[in-house]
Amino acid sequence: MTKKSIHLLLVLLLALIASCGKQPGPQKRETRAVWMSRFEYAQGKTAKQAKAYIRDSFQKFAAAGFNTVLFQVRGQADAFYRSQYEPWSKMLSDMLGKDPGWDPLQFAISEAHASGLDLQAWINTFPAWKAEQAPPDTSLPLHPLLAHPEWVVCDSAGNPMKPKAGYITFSPGIPAVQKHIIRVVEDIVTHYDVDGIHFDYIRYPEQTRELGYSHDSLSIARFQSLKDNPGQFEWNIWQREQINNFVTQVYNRITARKPWVTVSAAVIGRHAGAGWTGYDAVLQDARRWMATGKIDQIYTMTYHRIGHPKLPFEESLRQWKSMDYLGRLIIPGIATYKVGKAYDWDEIWRQIEMVRRENFPGMVFFSANSVLKALSEIADDYYPAVSLPEAMAWKNVPTVKPHGLRVEIVEDGYIFTWEADSAVSRYVIYMGEDTSNPENIVAILPGIRGSFRLKHDNENVQPHFYLTAVNRAGLESETVAFAIEKNEK
Repeated sequence: MTKKSIHLLLVLLLALIASCGKQPGPQKRETRAVWMSRFEYAQGKTAKQAKAYIRDSFQKFAAAGFNTVLFQVRGQADAFYRSQYEPWSKMLSDMLGKDPGWDPLQFAISEAHASGLDLQAWINTFPAWKAEQAPPDTSLPLHPLLAHPEWVVCDSAGNPMKPKAGYITFSPGIPAVQKHIIRVVEDIVTHYDVDGIHFDYIRYPEQTRELGYSHDSLSIARFQSLKDNPGQFEWNIWQREQINNFVTQVYNRITARKPWVTVSAAVIGRHAGAGWTGYDAVLQDARRWMATGKIDQIYTMTYHRIGHPKLPFEESLRQWKSMDYLGRLIIPGIATYKVGKAYDWDEIWRQIEMVRRENFPGMVFFSANSVLKALSEIADDYYPAVSLPEAMAWKNVPTVKPHGLRVEIVEDGYIFTWEADSAVSRYVIYMGEDTSNPENIVAILPGIRGSFRLKHDNENVQPHFYLTAVNRAGLESETVAFAIEKNEK
């Protein structure tokens, strides 16, 4: 090879490297989410420390370009909010059921919305308890595990799952279990201004295949009856249908009460096939939920590295990408918590780039503490500009046209004002009428805001400014121009 050829090859290689850089152009829409667990904000903290952690973290996430937080409020049939049906978590005080004197969910909603973040209330769906001892019998209300021990899953011999280090689980095949959880969810949706309900552990427990969960007497009786198994499904299919029926019921109840509330789920990282999969190992059929239109967002727990010998990240992505045609948002999860254990940060950067190359509508990180360690790198290299969460056009939520717009020209720029509307999640100010161009975005502001000050040199050019309102389903209103008023002072 001649020197000239080598030089040309190097030039082409450098050009290729430059074109594959970390920073894409501005993206108008990308869901940028993070899971914040109860262990991160509550365990070992006083109320003052917990509030400071939530407020500080949310402000940092917003400043770094994130737009969504999945905030855990139910871990083991206990509550991190004021519940009518389940006791306050012991993690908030020294006693199960004791009022901690503050409401983590309400506090988190207020802080999230002030920072321009969507907040979904994350609940562990079927887990009942996680300890080697049963919960105390003194809480008010009484913990569901003590009130209804017959709800616990049983193995193939009919033996109920015992207290252990992992979660004891309620049986999805028992109608009273589903009814109770739906009441819990409706309680949250009714009394809190959440942007979404996020279901985790919406499945049968680990070792279901090996141990035969759940052969509780009621599930067996229902499986054998024509009334509760009219299609005469075989056992595994019938069990999947119990989860599917729960998803359908809870989606319908949430959207009937508040159509704008997002219904999402965290699911096993690979849907089907060999190894640890949702469909086969724990009877979780996320594809069915999307196909029937009974879920808005799927967050995949794709927690293995690229090139993993059994469950490679890239193969899981391809499997989920094949379900795009179902018309729901599939948002891959990235395991930042594994950095320093199984990963380094370069693995995380490669996964972010792969998710974007495959044109997924966003990404989610587990979990908050690990993300905070690399927030500046994520912000600088991947989220250099703000972005709206991906819209959900199928939600029956009307857009709201902005009104009362004014812009005042002042010495160092502009002061924009408008009349804020409670049905709006965000306002977007554009410099230029083309709202499809993300480079025209001046600011994305929380829906509670009614003003914005922009420092700008307005000596030579008089730009035109426009406002849109984004509703709770992420849909953007028509564009409205600001009426400019010159300050003569």
